Amino acid sequence: MKKERETKEYLEFVEQFRAFLILMTEEWGAKVTLQKDSEEEEPEDLLVVELRGDGPGIHIQRFHMAEIYQDFRLGKTMEELLSEASDCLERCREIEKSSPLGHMEDYESIREYLVIRPLNYEKNAEKLEEGVCEVTGDIALTLYVSIGNFSGLYTSSMVPKVVFDGWNRIREQVMKDAMENTYRLFPPRLFNWLDVERFEDEDYGIFMERDSSVRMDGGACATFVTTKSQINGAVAIFLPGVAKRLGEMMGNDLYIAFTSMHEAAIHNCEKVYPETIRESLKDLNREMPSDDDFLSEKVYYYNRGKDRIEVVLEY
Repeated sequence: MKKERETKEYLEFVEQFRAFLILMTEEWGAKVTLQKDSEEEEPEDLLVVELRGDGPGIHIQRFHMAEIYQDFRLGKTMEELLSEASDCLERCREIEKSSPLGHMEDYESIREYLVIRPLNYEKNAEKLEEGVCEVTGDIALTLYVSIGNFSGLYTSSMVPKVVFDGWNRIREQVMKDAMENTYRLFPPRLFNWLDVERFEDEDYGIFMERDSSVRMDGGACATFVTTKSQINGAVAIFLPGVAKRLGEMMGNDLYIAFTSMHEAAIHNCEKVYPETIRESLKDLNREMPSDDDFLSEKVYYYNRGKDRIEVVLEY
C-alpha cells in the first residue's frame, strides 16, 4: 500500500476528498488538515476535521485515507465514500450541538457525565499525553465524557488535560466521581459465551447484590465480566467493589485476562497458571487480531488481602 500512496491517482483522490470535507464544513467553522498518523511504523495519511462547539471542547474526526482509498479500489464509488463521510460528519455535528461538551469548563455541570474508559497505554501514549488517566500495568483508565447514543452508536470524548486543569479539582476525587458514574451508567455483569442470546435479558448476569442468584463455579474455566451494555466492558473489574465481590464469589484471589477492551476473563488463581493464560491471550490475538479492541496481553492478579489489582510479573 505504501507505493500506492505515492501514485498520482492516490494523491488526486486524497485532494478531492479533502476539498469535499472543506466545502461541506465551511459554514461550521471547522478546520480540515492533512496529517500523518505518527502511531504507525509507516505513517499513513489522515484527513482530520476539528469541530469546535460553544465551549472549549473540540470534536475531532479522523479519516484514514489509505483505508478509504482501498475501499475505492475494491469497487466503492467516490460518491458512496463521500456520502459516508458526509453522514459521519453530520452525526459529529449533531453530537457537538446536543452533547454536554459545551459545558466542559464547568465541573459541576459536567460531573455527572464523566466516565472511565480503558485504553492500552502503549498504543495510545501520544494521545494520552493530552488527557487524564491512571495507569495500572499497561492499561490506562482514562477520563472521558459520556455523550450518549447517536444513530445507534455510543459516543464519548476524552477530557483534555487543559480542561481538567481548569477545574482546579483534586485528581483522585475526579476519578472517583467518574468511576461511580461508570458504575451507575454501565453496571457490571457476568456472562459466558454460551449464553450470548441472553444479553438482552435485563437481569442477566447482574451479580453485585448479595441476594443475586448468579454463581461462579471456581473451576479452571474462565468466567467473563463486562458491563451491562458491553461497551468498554473491561473497565468493570476496576469499578468500585467489583473485584472484591468477585473474589468473594470465587472464594479466592483472581487472575484476570483482558480478551478485549469489552470484557475480562476471571480465573481462580489456584486452578490455572498465569503462563497458561498468557499463552492463550497471545493465541487469541494472533488468530483474531482486533487492533481497535485490543487492551492487553499481560495477566493481572487481584489480591483479596490487599484489595488491589496488579500485573503478574514475567520471569
